[in-house]
Amino acid sequence: MAITYTWEIKSIHTDADDNVEHIKWRKIGTDDVDNLQGKVIGETSLLGDPTAEGYVAFADLTEDTICNWLTEATANRTARLNAFIDGQILENRLTKRDFPWG
Repeated sequence: MAITYTWEIKSIHTDADDNVEHIKWRKIGTDDVDNLQGKVIGETSLLGDPTAEGYVAFADLTEDTICNWLTEATANRTARLNAFIDGQILENRLTKRDFPWG
């Protein structure tokens, strides 16, 4: 079973100069066996510095750009986020059963 992870951008918050300051997101994992999903919701603060190399103005942002930022910003938590998602997928495979006794 392989799991594919994707980002879903929920909202983008900017300062008065349209520099991205905060992103609310959802990371979703989907398994390749029967499309079961798990997800984690989070927020990431970024300081949009217009003097930084590679700066992207708000009007020029793409979903891929934001997803790349999130991947970089959460790199130290990737294993933990993915493990949480994986656990949800595994739990969805289980069947809750009544006790075999009365």
